[in-house]
Amino acid sequence: MTSAAYFRALSILHLALMLGVALFSIISFILIYTGSFPPVDEATGKIFSIVAAVVALIMVVVSKIVFKKKMLLVNAENDLQNKLNQYRAALIVQYAMLEFPALFAVIAALLSGNKILLLLVIGLLAIMFAQRPTLSKALSELDLTDQESIKLEDPDQVLSDDLSM
Repeated sequence: MTSAAYFRALSILHLALMLGVALFSIISFILIYTGSFPPVDEATGKIFSIVAAVVALIMVVVSKIVFKKKMLLVNAENDLQNKLNQYRAALIVQYAMLEFPALFAVIAALLSGNKILLLLVIGLLAIMFAQRPTLSKALSELDLTDQESIKLEDPDQVLSDDLSM
């Protein structure tokens, strides 16, 4: 797999996760707006709203902590192939930890009828977007030798035969 293919695959995965949340949000907004999905009682709706906000805050913080800890393990690797495989795994965990509260907020909005929760989803999508995989981000997050950096910066450089997605 080449460097360009590695980052293209990561970008497609990232975009797919974001689009899933965005499409679910749009469908939920339409259902709420048209009244096609009746909300639960008001008290339960308030609880869902509070829980969604708290879960979002906690998961954003935890995703950063977990990613930093995983990056310590990634950067302890000596082999570029292992670093890239573990880097991809760390990114997937981070994306999942950001996707969960976004999906939870959409479900809470749908159940409570609270369209304001969809603003929380937009905020979480913005955070997810800021975490998109790029070469420059990888170069800054990975502890690479000069030779490994040169390999990664060359889009046609074959990094490994075993970097399958």
